[in-house]
Amino acid sequence: MNNTYHKLIAAVLSLFILIAPLSVMAQAIPMPTADSTATDIIALYEEGKAEDARALLNIYVAQNRTDLSVHYERANILGVYDEPELALEAVEDSLSLFPDSAELLLAKGKILDFLYRFEEAVEFIGKAIDASAGDDSALYYLNLQLYDAASRGGMYDEATRALERVLALDDSTEGFVERASYRLWTLYSPKTALNDLNAILRREPDNIEALQYRVFAHLWLDEYDEALADAEAAAKADANFGTLLRGIAYIYAEDAELAMAELNRFIENNPDNLVGYLYRGILELEVMFDLDAAEADFKKCVELDSTDSDGWRLLASVYKTRGLLTEELETLSYDELYYDSAFILDRGLYYVRINDAEMAAGFLELMRTEFPNCFDTLWLEIWYQTCLRDFGAAVLAYEKMEAQFPFLGERYILNKAAMLAAAGRRADALAIVEANPAESLYDNCVVASVYTLLGMSAEAEELLGYIKDNLSVEELVLSPAEYHSLLITYYLTAAEFAYTQGDSAECAANLERAYELGHAEEENASSWVFGGDGVE
Repeated sequence: MNNTYHKLIAAVLSLFILIAPLSVMAQAIPMPTADSTATDIIALYEEGKAEDARALLNIYVAQNRTDLSVHYERANILGVYDEPELALEAVEDSLSLFPDSAELLLAKGKILDFLYRFEEAVEFIGKAIDASAGDDSALYYLNLQLYDAASRGGMYDEATRALERVLALDDSTEGFVERASYRLWTLYSPKTALNDLNAILRREPDNIEALQYRVFAHLWLDEYDEALADAEAAAKADANFGTLLRGIAYIYAEDAELAMAELNRFIENNPDNLVGYLYRGILELEVMFDLDAAEADFKKCVELDSTDSDGWRLLASVYKTRGLLTEELETLSYDELYYDSAFILDRGLYYVRINDAEMAAGFLELMRTEFPNCFDTLWLEIWYQTCLRDFGAAVLAYEKMEAQFPFLGERYILNKAAMLAAAGRRADALAIVEANPAESLYDNCVVASVYTLLGMSAEAEELLGYIKDNLSVEELVLSPAEYHSLLITYYLTAAEFAYTQGDSAECAANLERAYELGHAEEENASSWVFGGDGVE
């Protein structure tokens, strides 16, 4: 769990300790004196004497029962060293004496945040804000805490309002950078992030953090020239970091040669920095389709830092691409990495892909608890419902994602059409297809699937013929990785069509082709396409 959320957690001692005979307690622990401080208690914790520390702290609080600072001192001490459930009891005990203490209200909010009780956390941090009216310094900090808890809890409107209040109290560059980061990485809204980033860079043209974020915002919008210009500007402020940003920009632009040159230069200058290996691995996996090289680079990442969730997740992606399900699962089985939503998402999608609804449900529930309403949670919800063949529920999950993250909803709009078709909503599915003309062969595969699901066999067959005739052309245009993905998509779409036409031989042949490309084991490829029906 992220250590950021440990800082204000508190714990409480059971009250029966207070009424135990002092002569008995004195045999085990030193009695507090008038000058006892938090240092004595912390020392006991650090010596591994947790029970003694709790008892000493309990006596110390009892002797200073009406001193608010002592109660807050207890919250801070135990926040680092004890259990959150006990911490909650401690702060509730303190609040019974000091119900209007902003410090204690905040402490309770932080504990609830740590326990994933986000709505209650936001409630109590809000009460701390109310108790601090007129104190701008406190309000600035408390609204930052509210923003943090609300965004973690998927309460994005509340988080946005809190961040606006922060900026109203202090319109410094740091505040705008934080809002731009929130808009980019949490709300997936590169256009609104650019508004903040442009304002920051007009004020401070060399702000390296803002330049970094604007590189990614431009890349998400396919604005490669603008991204490269910002990478060059960053290089003037920090040549080393600029090299890395140029390499990343060239990955998105699919210029493998220039990307490799920049990333090799960065790694040569920073041999112990895993970020260089991570992005070089992404280049090798997602552009060059050099799986051996990608595997080596991702292994280097986790060798440098065994807790690097991106390294483990991308290494698992290599195994998935190769169809090595056992190795993929083993790589996704590091429990200590479950603080990362993308890591849990990939584990859940693994079970969706092999049609294990029970295991997928477990990971979805974990996501709902720890990352409510985030994109990764909603994405897993969509595919979990697809695994259950509850396409109506899948559509509802998609529409929730679409409303919360419109930029990403727009990008996946044809996938929504396929779900609508599977749910029997013919008119809605065709309306999306007509309003969003396919721009690539991949898009055409999705449209062919829509036609197949709607029983429009002639249209599906014609479109699949068009795709097949143009595959050789796309091979010259697409990167090796993109072409590989397109082939798998085409074979699965063709298998789906053949299945609906009763041509089991053609269906099986296309599934076999997908399997040979590393899609999954043959029976799992079948269940992925047909929701468990398989092939006769």
